[in-house]
Amino acid sequence: MHKSKLFFLSTKILLFALGCLAVNSANAQKIDFDNGTNSNYTANKYVKWSVAKGTTATETFTSENGDAVTVTLTAEGETDVVLKSNWWKDGVNKYDKLIGDVVAVYGVDGNNTPNLTQGSATLNVSIQGLPVGENHAILYINQTDGLAKSAPVDILVDGETVKSNIEMSNRATTQSDCTYAFLTFNVAEENAAVVISITSKPEPDSTYNTTGVYLCGINLDAKNDPATTTQEPEPKDLDMHANADNGYVTLRWNKALLSVVDHVFVGEDEKNLPEVGTSTNASFKYENPSSLKTYYWRVDGEDKEGNIYTGDTWQFEVRHDAFPGAEGYGRYAKGG
Repeated sequence: MHKSKLFFLSTKILLFALGCLAVNSANAQKIDFDNGTNSNYTANKYVKWSVAKGTTATETFTSENGDAVTVTLTAEGETDVVLKSNWWKDGVNKYDKLIGDVVAVYGVDGNNTPNLTQGSATLNVSIQGLPVGENHAILYINQTDGLAKSAPVDILVDGETVKSNIEMSNRATTQSDCTYAFLTFNVAEENAAVVISITSKPEPDSTYNTTGVYLCGINLDAKNDPATTTQEPEPKDLDMHANADNGYVTLRWNKALLSVVDHVFVGEDEKNLPEVGTSTNASFKYENPSSLKTYYWRVDGEDKEGNIYTGDTWQFEVRHDAFPGAEGYGRYAKGG
């Protein structure tokens, strides 16, 4: 079950949708705020944005339909503040690339950027060029500095509070443990600029290790709230060395909070996956996969009312010995 702190937001006013990016083959609807330009820090199917230190940052991207989308980040605070990228190194390298690094609001002390410990801070995101109509997004908010107590945050859209008193997760190691907000929104007219603000709200009589704001990433391709969506697949997405040594691959996932039965789809055509079975224990044994093929799979959750929620599609290939008798580090090297 999800341990996420769930914040479902729905509004009919103009609402934020952060960036429609198109970079190479990455998903144009997903942004990962990275610490540095190394592509190894970027989550699968996300595009990276490493924000340089300053009070503002702007990027213009090309959406999937070819439209220009301009995203501008700004930092505000009751004291001097600055935007910058940062990370929890072990979080990125050992756990989850999406939620292990951030763009965040810090204080200013000469050339140093210490954690804010007093006063409110705000991260504003202004977006121009989003498509008109209903959109969905997941906002990932994870404090990566490992500090014991963070100030809660509010979310505002064009100056109006839509959610308050959100507790940021602290060095979450999985997306299901990371604080997130699922947003449903409408953009009313073409080229309208909309602003989402994440504002820390420290209580006057409380002491905090940080009153800064941390934003890990945005998923604008979200079909469903994570409470209805399976997560954390095994084999991991794009695993090219899945273990089928015994003639089968064991598929596992983090069951959606509302799911009572999961429908498992596996096949070679990403756009036309056949259902191969159901599961109630978040696992499925897929028999006789070929090491010469690429497989796609997804898990659709069904709730107790019979509603079915389409999951994300993942990809794997089965490992095989690079050559007869291969051993050691290169045993399963591709091309053998």
